[in-house]
Amino acid sequence: MDYIDDIFNEKEWNYLNVQNGKRTIEAKKSLYFGKKAIMEFLDIGLDEIKNVSLLKEVFGQPIIVNNPFLLMNMNIGISITYTDKTFGILIFDQLHPMGIDIEIKTKTDSEFLEIYLTKSEKKKMKDSEGLLSNEIFFSAKESLSKIPLHLKSMRFSRLK
Repeated sequence: MDYIDDIFNEKEWNYLNVQNGKRTIEAKKSLYFGKKAIMEFLDIGLDEIKNVSLLKEVFGQPIIVNNPFLLMNMNIGISITYTDKTFGILIFDQLHPMGIDIEIKTKTDSEFLEIYLTKSEKKKMKDSEGLLSNEIFFSAKESLSKIPLHLKSMRFSRLK
């Protein structure tokens, strides 16, 4: 991370400067690795990535703005997730929006996550003989929640 500060543009520095404490470190790591992933995906260098801004939209999800590569029909989105020891980034075509989430699997199921489960999900979890957990269901829902809001009105059919 030798050029970590060089990868950010003015809009991103403005965002980072309003963060504080631990949140500043998390935001900086998230932006840095997100921009590195975009550089790799688009096969561009440091000069080009400074023209791409990775900011937060109104609901807190990362959004790529000022993407000059739209001219190449590359309308990409990004989803970022992390824990203390794991980091995940998913870059996708906006025509096929996606989200990613990581939850730490504990030895005993995280009971506080049960409030996010339906009765049907709780039954499936019980019937799975330990294969499914609160963390798995929550992580799946969190991943879906990261899909851009305007796409959430799409109808989903139930998988059987």
